[in-house]
Amino acid sequence: MADFATTYLRSFINYEHGNIPSDLKAFQLDHIQKLLDRLGDPHKAYPVIHIVGTKGKGSTAIFLASVLREAGLKVGLYTSPHLYDVKERIRVLAPQAARRRKETAFEGKISCSAFERILKILKPQIDHMLQREALGQITFFEVVTATAFYFFAQQQVDVAVLEAGLGGRLDATNVSASDLCVITPISLDHMAQLGKTRQSIAREKSAIIKKSTQAIFLSQQTPQVNKVIYQVAEKYQTPVFQVGCQIRCRVLRQGLDRTCFSLRMQDKEWLKLQVPLLGSHQAQNASLAVSVAWHFLKQKGIQARKAIERGLANAVWPGRCEIVNHRPYVIVDSAHNEDSMRKFLSSIKTLFPGRKAWIIFGASHDKNISSMLSMLVPHAKAICLTRSRHPRSFDFNGKIRMFRSWQKNPAIFSTASNCSIALHRFLKKARKQDIILATGSVFIASEIRKYAHTTRK
Repeated sequence: MADFATTYLRSFINYEHGNIPSDLKAFQLDHIQKLLDRLGDPHKAYPVIHIVGTKGKGSTAIFLASVLREAGLKVGLYTSPHLYDVKERIRVLAPQAARRRKETAFEGKISCSAFERILKILKPQIDHMLQREALGQITFFEVVTATAFYFFAQQQVDVAVLEAGLGGRLDATNVSASDLCVITPISLDHMAQLGKTRQSIAREKSAIIKKSTQAIFLSQQTPQVNKVIYQVAEKYQTPVFQVGCQIRCRVLRQGLDRTCFSLRMQDKEWLKLQVPLLGSHQAQNASLAVSVAWHFLKQKGIQARKAIERGLANAVWPGRCEIVNHRPYVIVDSAHNEDSMRKFLSSIKTLFPGRKAWIIFGASHDKNISSMLSMLVPHAKAICLTRSRHPRSFDFNGKIRMFRSWQKNPAIFSTASNCSIALHRFLKKARKQDIILATGSVFIASEIRKYAHTTRK
């Protein structure tokens, strides 16, 4: 990234790097609304498909964007967080006919020059706002989100697929119209900010539903979450299409290279589909994305079937139950709470039945670390507790006793000061047929992924 972009973004408060305030007054939509108004309201230049949830947002977003692109649309894609580079968050996927190179992990991401150019356009507007108006601190996420909105307008996208960050009601992406709303599984996470129950979290996330929303697409949820969302849908008289009801999927096969499933939407015939992402939960994410795409494309009079098949098969989303090395297998995953850890371990149990793994674990300091570790222990030969370079990562140094104290076999735990040391330690111990899992946060996944690729070379 150019020096100006790096320095300028660092001048804004970044809650992703520090403690996230529990007082939601720290999050307001006034900042980004006023900034976008000064920029000519670029977020109103295209329809928006808005995705919220606790887990599966990114996978659903990439499946959806990939299908829409295969249908001939120019698609803006906004996701977070990033693995290596903030520009990964802002991407434009060109139609099939316009592609000039093979699929890459972050195809279509905004260029360094475009990123810097837009930030230089934003800077005087932000400076004016800070000087003339009684505003609090503008955040890193707000600036990057505004950059995405502006870039998509410049690129004249046909549709923007937006993944919300924290929550939904006060998330910077929620200034958009939310023409179609997608809600992935809701579980307990960020409870200090969103509430201590699934119902309260659902209320925050379902606040993306507006009068402008034409339809709501919903993954399988708990009855309590369903009650909240359906009440909002009834308020706006908005139709709901839900996995397990109008959207029915059935996993056919799980392999080490793909997940195969069948899908039926309302009265349509069953479609046999496959995705290169592993785990039965990805079949549900893909089914949700397909239903959204089918609805959106039908409105435009576009035949969707071939686009669905190609889009799902070509989707790339690294760091999610991703095999990054063979002999031994090294598998990285971004599971960072109990629900996502449960799904990850279920996938591993299916793919590698009866086998225990060498596990590298690290997490952000605000997560339920003990709970996730208790889930990992039955699957482990040994667990190495480490930390990523991310500022929010938990430092296990000097604290290993607190985790060993409740284990019958305390020697199962060891520590490493960084991900590289943890990976190389287990690579030396593992046999060719063994499994090494790296999980606990997207930051652990990204670092182990990078080191594994370096080791292979």
